Amino acid sequence: MLVEPLRTSTVAPVINFATAIPQSRRPAAMSAVQKLCAEYERTLAAFKTALDLSIEAENAALDARPKPDSLIRPTKRNFADVPDYTAKLTSRKYLPSQRIPITSGEIRREIKSIKNNTVKEEGSGKTRTITVCEKGFPLTAKQKARLARVEARLPIALAYEAEVAAIEKRFRVKELDAAAQVPSRRLGPLAARITDTPSRDRYDMLAKARICELDPDMAEVSEDIAMSIARDFARLAATGAV
Repeated sequence: MLVEPLRTSTVAPVINFATAIPQSRRPAAMSAVQKLCAEYERTLAAFKTALDLSIEAENAALDARPKPDSLIRPTKRNFADVPDYTAKLTSRKYLPSQRIPITSGEIRREIKSIKNNTVKEEGSGKTRTITVCEKGFPLTAKQKARLARVEARLPIALAYEAEVAAIEKRFRVKELDAAAQVPSRRLGPLAARITDTPSRDRYDMLAKARICELDPDMAEVSEDIAMSIARDFARLAATGAV
């Protein structure tokens, strides 16, 4: 099901530890924690910038998409020939207009199912007889007519998907999405390194707290670093360092 992505702001100034701490109280060099936090903030800013570009490209490609042919639109009539199994596999209710057009994969699956025709159901009411034939039963006139309707949709779906793919290529959708994943994949390992690196003083703890402030949407990052700060505080307080 096609869902329009949310835009993310990339306004996130990089911490400048060289000026954030008063000269009289500043250590001679940035600590390991401060370096990791500065790298995390730069990486997060790069990710947000790349994500915005990716979302803009995807939205532009969506706007440029042509209207699908009536035979592959997600309508009740079309689903009578090509069932919408995705709706049956989820309890979430959604309008047909929220679904993508019927795909060539769905059509191929239904063509195969009709041709196989291995199950025959007879009877009515509470009494029904189900017969299974591994080789398949001959198609009835009604099944042949439905098969013809379904097969007619396949070239239409393929042509539509090719046109959509060309549009996405023109707007570099996959390329920009892949570019956004590069900094995104670095955030988790960086957060783990920050969490595992003990703070040497209050400024290291402030640097970690800054990461929680910058990245509140990533609960696992904020919670892990917050626990790291709590451990740092308990340890440094016991030695009178804070």
